[in-house]
Amino acid sequence: TVPQPLQHMLTIAQENSHKLSQLINDLLDIDKLVAGKMQFQFQRCQLLDLLQQTILHNQPYADKYQASIELLVSANAAEVEAELDPMRFHQVMANLLSNAAKFAPLGSQIQVRLSQTKQEVLVAVQDQGPGISAEFQQRMFEKFSQADSADARSKEGTGLGLAIVKELTERMNGWISFDTELGKGTCFYLHFPVYQARKLMH
Repeated sequence: TVPQPLQHMLTIAQENSHKLSQLINDLLDIDKLVAGKMQFQFQRCQLLDLLQQTILHNQPYADKYQASIELLVSANAAEVEAELDPMRFHQVMANLLSNAAKFAPLGSQIQVRLSQTKQEVLVAVQDQGPGISAEFQQRMFEKFSQADSADARSKEGTGLGLAIVKELTERMNGWISFDTELGKGTCFYLHFPVYQARKLMH
């Protein structure tokens, strides 16, 4: 047990260490991606399993902002599979879910939706945040980009998260899109080829 003033200082030191660690990890990741040196371990994955795991892992972070994460699965997507690197997929989702929690009002709900078409798996992450300005939309996937906001919470992070998300998604043969409306929130969409559809293309 330590005195209360010292405990407060230790808490600040721990938070700053975490932020520094995140910055270092993001810098290393973006450097590997740009250099083409990041390793991927592709597996045939069931998306529902991956999403259940990633929500379980990220709900404690969302709890900091009193946010809840809800998973909705289309009837035809319960067993859909794609060829992905599970660790990198979790990294993509962690970035999207942490943004959804940070930029939305306290107590908001984050919705994760899984659906599929004949050839595509679609994972949507919907927040209840302020939306993305037209000016920032032009550079949101660039390195070190952060939206301007009076909310100090938005200054957390490295400005590399969405750049990493885009690069990782594309290296896993997918692509990312988004819809946004000021005052109503943003939805990011991850598009991946359905496993069977990819095999037919080879």
